[in-house]
Amino acid sequence: MSVETKLKIWSKDEALAKMSMLCAESEKCKYDIAEKLRQHGLSSADSNAILSYLETERFIDEARYSKFFAKDKYKFAKWGRKKIEYALKMKKIPVNYIKDALDEIPDDAYEETMLATLTSKLKTIKFQNRYDAKAKLFRFAASRGYENGVALEIIEKILNENLEGYDNE
Repeated sequence: MSVETKLKIWSKDEALAKMSMLCAESEKCKYDIAEKLRQHGLSSADSNAILSYLETERFIDEARYSKFFAKDKYKFAKWGRKKIEYALKMKKIPVNYIKDALDEIPDDAYEETMLATLTSKLKTIKFQNRYDAKAKLFRFAASRGYENGVALEIIEKILNENLEGYDNE
């Protein structure tokens, strides 16, 4: 058996029906739908016609998608703004929609989420001193897409509250 599985080739009508159903079930962006159409052997002309129809009928709405995506990744995956922004850019979402989606994440709730996530992480890491703990927390924060300046402030706050007896090396 090969590594790649053969996907069924769809007709234009079949693809339109399947993509309409998929978009009605959950938010999708043009990039995701275009990839799915490409994988199922549709020509670029047919793909463009299907994407145009889906946009016209509001099955696909990039602004709406970006807001839902940002909210879900922030709330459930605990992603930071930088990681959300990067993921949306990879899906070729226009910059103004990305900015609007990120602006909807409230700063105070964002920092509370970061504080809770990093405090929880501190309990699971092994470290020898304050510097080691700070470095590990910072790398973790960066991997989650939190901004460096905000992450450092939060990390300092966490370390001051939780590591009073540790050396400052």
